[in-house]
Amino acid sequence: MGGTCSLVSGVTRRFPKVKFAFLEGGVAWGCNLYADLIRHWEKRNGDRIDTYNPANIDRQLYVDLFKKYGGDMLGNESVIARLMEDSMLYRNLEDSSTLRDEWAPAGIEKVEDFKDLFVKPFYFGCEADDPTNAWAFDAKRNPLHSRLKPVFSSDIGHWDVPDITEVTEEVTRWWSMA
Repeated sequence: MGGTCSLVSGVTRRFPKVKFAFLEGGVAWGCNLYADLIRHWEKRNGDRIDTYNPANIDRQLYVDLFKKYGGDMLGNESVIARLMEDSMLYRNLEDSSTLRDEWAPAGIEKVEDFKDLFVKPFYFGCEADDPTNAWAFDAKRNPLHSRLKPVFSSDIGHWDVPDITEVTEEVTRWWSMA
């Protein structure tokens, strides 16, 4: 969540020299977050968000479709009235001022901005025994052909690490399987 807040709130735009390290969660989490943020921005940025504004829904068409395809259960007037009352479609949503561009503080204007605002300042902890670490380096599978920046982290102090001298050796086991 920290990566999302730092990016969307504009922290990485305002402080471009600050580096962020996320030691728990692994780099696969970072790769997934990176892809998800881009996907969400493409659908929900300031230029696109009005596409999803409930005030733009044709309410009469909605009712007509219920009547036509709802059958006995959904097609009668009382059920339709209750559905409309319970849904956001019934409420007065003409004023879309409550729908704002949540991406505005980050100043993202194009998808390529994510490289500067996410890839450059963020580092993700990688444990030696995590087989998904390779994802960070795989530019073919990451958006914008990016390579995320993993940093070594370990659970040396955890109960499931009986010998701290063997922690880094675990990585060779995973790479030998590739």
